[in-house]
Amino acid sequence: MLNNKSLYQRLLGDSYEQLPQTLQALHLLNAPKAYQGISRVEVGKHPLAKLMVKIVSLPKAGEQVPLRVQFEQTVQVEIWQRYFDQQLFVSKQWQQGDLLAEKVGPLTFFFRVCVLDNSLQLHLQKIRCLGLPLTWCGLKISGKEWQENELFHFLVQVSMPLLGEIISYQGQLEVEPQVRQ
Repeated sequence: MLNNKSLYQRLLGDSYEQLPQTLQALHLLNAPKAYQGISRVEVGKHPLAKLMVKIVSLPKAGEQVPLRVQFEQTVQVEIWQRYFDQQLFVSKQWQQGDLLAEKVGPLTFFFRVCVLDNSLQLHLQKIRCLGLPLTWCGLKISGKEWQENELFHFLVQVSMPLLGEIISYQGQLEVEPQVRQ
């Protein structure tokens, strides 16, 4: 039974209450639906890393990149629309057993979600492409969210053996002024 708890409340259980207030507010079912801020995006130097970023429509490299994040939330699914400057990057998230599933194009990533040192952390467990397992690729993805100066901060890092860094992006967000409660 799903009840009225948000996706992250269900995944984290009692640990959800250990998150800083800013993180709890963002992941509530009735959270404000639009956030804005800035980000820094780094793309790996290997030509295959650059190609992967382009194929999956990940953001281009840049400093002080304006970022807007919109959420569509239901009890079962969250759709994240991230606008890095004007470039849209969309993913769909849901619960799969005790893991967070996130679909980006033909890829579905499965993360273990935990609370550690006042932050929410995501650690990649497995990947599927068009439903088929990709155990051979060695892709590593980690995500971290934390609160600093009342702002929501994030860091996402993606790398692969032989290619090194594929992409990393980090930054801060706050509720858009017109949607503040």
